[in-house]
Amino acid sequence: MSGEPKASGKRIVAAERQARALGLRKAGHGYATIARELGYASASGAHKAVDTALRALVAEPAAELRALDLARLDELLVGLWIDARRGNVAKVDRVLKIMQRRADLLGLDAPQRFSVADARRDAETIAAEIGKGNDPAIVGEIERDLLLGQEAVRR
Repeated sequence: MSGEPKASGKRIVAAERQARALGLRKAGHGYATIARELGYASASGAHKAVDTALRALVAEPAAELRALDLARLDELLVGLWIDARRGNVAKVDRVLKIMQRRADLLGLDAPQRFSVADARRDAETIAAEIGKGNDPAIVGEIERDLLLGQEAVRR
C-alpha cells in the first residue's frame, strides 16, 4: 500500500478498519477480540492497527499546529523583512530568530557531529578550568560524561 495514493480505495478501507479497531479498543475489547471481529490475522495485527490509528490521531493535530505556527512566523517575517534588509540590527536579530524557529519546526538543520577527539579536548579544557587538568581519571570521567550526553541527545 505504500506506493498507492493516500486517498486510494485500499488506504481508505484500511483507515476505516483501523478506526473501528480503535473504537473497539476504547470500548474495552482485547486485541484478540478485535482481530476476530475485524478479520485481522492475529492479536498483534489488531494491536498494530490500534497503534496506527492512535498515531494518526496525534500526527494530524501536530501537523495542523506546525502549519499554523509556520504561517504565524511567515506573517511576523513579512513585517520585519524590509527594515532588516535596510540594516536595522534589532530587526535582523528578530528575522534570524524567526528563521531559526522555522528551521527547527521543519527539521532543516543537520544534527551536529561530535567526535571522540572533541570530547577529549573538551574534557581536558573543563578539567583544567576546575584545577584537575593533570588528573587523567578526572579527564576520563568528564570525557565519558560528555560522550554519554551526546548519545542521549541523539536518541
